[in-house]
Order: sequence, then C-alpha cells, then structure tokens
Amino acid sequence: MPTKNAVHLACCVATIAFAVAFVFPAFVPTPVLWYWPAERSWAFEVAARGIAMDFYGRCVVAAIASTLAAVATYAALRRFTHREPRARVVTLFTMWAIGFVLVAISFSVWRLAHRVPVPPPVPSWYQPR
Repeated sequence: MPTKNAVHLACCVATIAFAVAFVFPAFVPTPVLWYWPAERSWAFEVAARGIAMDFYGRCVVAAIASTLAAVATYAALRRFTHREPRARVVTLFTMWAIGFVLVAISFSVWRLAHRVPVPPPVPSWYQPR
C-alpha cells in the first residue's frame, strides 16, 4: 500500500482509538490521573473525592491508545496490503473517525454539563470573618 494511504488510514484509526479511549473511563470504572488544582496534587484513582479534574489523565490514556493503534495499523497496512485501497474505503474510515470524534465531544459536553461537584469539607479550624 502506498505510504500516503497507509498514513491516512492509520491516522483515522488513531483518531477513533483516541475518541473511544477518552470516553472509556465514563463507562467502565478505570483508574486515571486526577488533578486537584486547589491542592496542586495528583492521584491515580477511579473517582475523585473532591473538586478535581480528570481531563489530563484521560488525555494521557487516550494518547497512548491512539499511538499504539496508529503504529499497529500502519505496520499492518504496509506489511500485509500490497495494493491501493478503494476511494470508498478511505472515505468510510474518514467518516467513521469524524463520527467518533463528534460523539465523544458531545458525550463529554453532556457529562460535564450535568456534573455536580462536591466541595471538600470546611476545616474545623476555619473562622469566618
């Protein structure tokens, strides 16, 4: 397969893998990196116990999955396919990649819009002015 087609299809598969891996922790309890901006600390947990964000952790997991998928797809296409793919196959992979990204973005926006953060408790030593 020509290099340009193998790279294009590998990028499409990598995009699909990124979108799936990004929303995967929302469906299956998976530990990811959580960042607490107020405390400036990180933790590797399934769920946060305060005001924290998991965006960076999910991006790291998705980037690793995307890289592995791209390398595996590129290697398989270059090694086992010796002819140029049909235009329909390339278009299909492109549309699937766009569709997965749109669904992942929509789901993430919906999930964030309906999230109710639980603030940490007020310390016992705190005295209001």
